[in-house]
Amino acid sequence: SSALVTIGVQLALQSLAIAQTYPAKPVRMIITFPPGGPTDIAARLIASKMGEGLGHPVLPDNRAGASGVIAAEVAARATPDGYTMLLTPVSSHLIPYFIAKKHPFHPVNDFTLICNATESSSGVVVNSALPTTNLREFIDLAKREPGKLTYSSAGVGTLFHLTGELFKQAAGVDMVHVPYKGAAQALTDLSSGQISVTFSILAPVLSYVRSGKMRIVALLEPGRNTSLPDVPSITETLPNFQKLGGGLGFFGPAGLPRPIVQRLNTEINKAIFAAEVKSKLEDFGFRVSASTPEEFDQLMKFEFENFGRAVKAAGLKPE
Repeated sequence: SSALVTIGVQLALQSLAIAQTYPAKPVRMIITFPPGGPTDIAARLIASKMGEGLGHPVLPDNRAGASGVIAAEVAARATPDGYTMLLTPVSSHLIPYFIAKKHPFHPVNDFTLICNATESSSGVVVNSALPTTNLREFIDLAKREPGKLTYSSAGVGTLFHLTGELFKQAAGVDMVHVPYKGAAQALTDLSSGQISVTFSILAPVLSYVRSGKMRIVALLEPGRNTSLPDVPSITETLPNFQKLGGGLGFFGPAGLPRPIVQRLNTEINKAIFAAEVKSKLEDFGFRVSASTPEEFDQLMKFEFENFGRAVKAAGLKPE
């Protein structure tokens, strides 16, 4: 047992040494999307602020393709020394696992969970010409005309396609899914009345709402939003609805030493709550949400089950 104590002391001293010398060089932040989109913009804002806190630059590295799998695989296979981390939406980290026949990694077990950085505010958005002013009226309309209303998404197997399927289950309605090649066209066709409803992050729909072409009938979050105090939460009408996580998370390779995880977590939280970063993230429709590594671990286990259920509900089979 004295040998075990010695090993324990050695490990503790080792991790202390790691913490004191880390980081000794720039840290790479792998991003699952190409430059210019919301995830990339958020990543660069956070990276630049984190670099100040770490005393070494955090370098964005865009590895787009295969719905986020390429970037995540690079991160999973990296040396667990704290010099490579992954920033990705929780949804694109989890969905491919459930719809691939063979997936190169497990999205929870093959990573060290560092921090949940943001949540996205999202809602149920209808075309203003529909004779519905609230969610209850919309559900009643969908029940009166089964299979007649359409909902759009940015593609099969995307976050809001799955959200639509969970909504249909919770509300007991039948609507037709119309997948698009991206969110922009899906919103254009909703505004012109070719589509009845969509599920979307709020930032891109607000201009349509102001111009009177769309109406947000409910928020997908459990509570109300201070910036839209009149819009009820979906749970006020459908208490059993479970929103799928739409936030951005930071992941490291499995086996990342604890002191490094703590240091990165601290610097991420400091960066996202820095006034200039927080306000810019909010302009892009992100809500910053601090979390400890333990809280993020719990959240990911919950979301893993949640997304598994949603993929089943959508009837998506491994390809």
